[in-house]
Amino acid sequence: MEEDVHIDMPPTLTYELIAADHPDVQIDKNKVLLSRLVPNSQVSMILLAEGPIEAESFSPSLSSKATKGKIFKKLEDVPPNAGTVVLALGGFVLVVFLCVFVPTKIFEYQKRQEEKAQQSLLAKYAYLDKSGWRGIDGYIKSDARNSYGGFEFPLVLTGARRTGSIYELSFVATNKTSSLLKVTSYFEAKTKDKPLYSPGEKSVFDLQVNPMASLPVVVSAKLDPDAPLADLFVKISLKFGDDYVWGIRFYPTENDTANRALLPAATPSARRG
Repeated sequence: MEEDVHIDMPPTLTYELIAADHPDVQIDKNKVLLSRLVPNSQVSMILLAEGPIEAESFSPSLSSKATKGKIFKKLEDVPPNAGTVVLALGGFVLVVFLCVFVPTKIFEYQKRQEEKAQQSLLAKYAYLDKSGWRGIDGYIKSDARNSYGGFEFPLVLTGARRTGSIYELSFVATNKTSSLLKVTSYFEAKTKDKPLYSPGEKSVFDLQVNPMASLPVVVSAKLDPDAPLADLFVKISLKFGDDYVWGIRFYPTENDTANRALLPAATPSARRG
């Protein structure tokens, strides 16, 4: 009976026990531990190591309370007349496993870091969400964002008014990139069963804004009195040179200025809860 069996791995790596066919296998930093091992037994395990690995110099040591073991890097290297083999470590299999899975671990870590950074960046643009803007992720991920200082957005609401059933919104589009900016903007509704505007109302298609310039963007709609106002939104797409930013939406009922103009004074607010 071998007691206090342990495998000492190179301390420069970080290890994780993935699987073992012996319930007593544990890992402590760079040591694989077994409290006891009966004669003529065999233990298989898979370890994951993170860090630079050189196959030639990767040489663990094996020992127990009473003796030292011998490491074989390939199972076929174990002599058939070796007698009682305390433990044969499949170093070759281990190295191949690490070559496959260490890059995966690194990729997963990098992906988590990128997602964390993206969430942090989105949080800094939360003021736009509170002002009625949706679908700004594409802009945040675009190269165009780097041309705007701080957490600027290319469009700013400058005015809103309602005359009878005609509702109008005014924006200013600013192009701080070195490419031509084209803006398309028009009213839509989340549900298509009821029209919220009629042909002839103001829309913008491929409005050209030169680099380092600004232009007004005015859109309007003829409202349907039976359609829910909370479903009304302005659909916007931006094109910086050859790069498109799709899916931007502006909800008037989510913006204080736009919502006040949208509703007659005696009508309760349409703001969604």
